[in-house]
Amino acid sequence: MVGDAGHGTPDILTPPPPRVPAIHGPKIFGVRPGSAVLFSIPATGDRPMSFSAHGLPQGVKLDRLTGLLTGTIKRAGSYRTKLYAHNHLATAERDFTIRVGDDICLTPPKGWNSYNVWGANIDSVRLLSAAKAMVESGLSQHGFTYINIDDGWQGARGGKLHAVQPDPIAFPDIARTTQQIHALGLKVGIYHTPWLPPMGAA
Repeated sequence: MVGDAGHGTPDILTPPPPRVPAIHGPKIFGVRPGSAVLFSIPATGDRPMSFSAHGLPQGVKLDRLTGLLTGTIKRAGSYRTKLYAHNHLATAERDFTIRVGDDICLTPPKGWNSYNVWGANIDSVRLLSAAKAMVESGLSQHGFTYINIDDGWQGARGGKLHAVQPDPIAFPDIARTTQQIHALGLKVGIYHTPWLPPMGAA
């Protein structure tokens, strides 16, 4: 929460999180069979912190330093696991279910949308800076996951399918930008209205 003490300077009113570990965010994560798993365990507390898990399904691995779960799961089903976050003060644990199937949006998405800040004036530098800010501010430790590209990323159509291409100046390598955001433990969303030009375009 941000307030104003009357002198025009915003003040952070939200109290800092406790120093002992606490795991936040969803208790269930959904993914389709064979699709990529990308889930960063959201946890507050003093750093450095290490992570562990019990009962992860085959095909999923955990980075113990970052808390990032990655991999793929081939078989549908519900996999009950337990997540742990450790620092020099204590250990936090939480029950966690990975559900593999066709159900979507098992957890309401939390994130950031570029249009709310820059309208259609978005590029890879601004997008990556927003992703880094989500991590550095601590929002990702509370379950904020998505960095969403709204209108303004589109360039001309091209290729064999006459598909929409990213603007070559604003997004010279959109795949690399996406990989950099994934490396931060975040997901990337993208907006487009099928077969219509971006807002304001002819």
